[in-house]
Amino acid sequence: APRDHHTSAQTRHGSSYWFDDGDIVLEVEHHRFKIHQELLKCSDVFAGMLDIPQPRDFENVDGCPLVRLADSAQDWHAALQWMYDRE
Repeated sequence: APRDHHTSAQTRHGSSYWFDDGDIVLEVEHHRFKIHQELLKCSDVFAGMLDIPQPRDFENVDGCPLVRLADSAQDWHAALQWMYDRE
């Protein structure tokens, strides 16, 4: 079945990390996280990735660049929990 990129149920699929003011969408194992690039910059690996210019016709979701990652959604959930809940 074709996936509709506009279904909020799929977009927010089990994600507590979907922020209306987020500026990047990560897709990991059909989970999507709309988060803040600023937080990713705390990691050298992601800071480097974010510095790469995006093509003009980049795929976007909710007006934000969509980045597909080959990691596990569970790992990303743990990483985002660490990034957002450190205070």
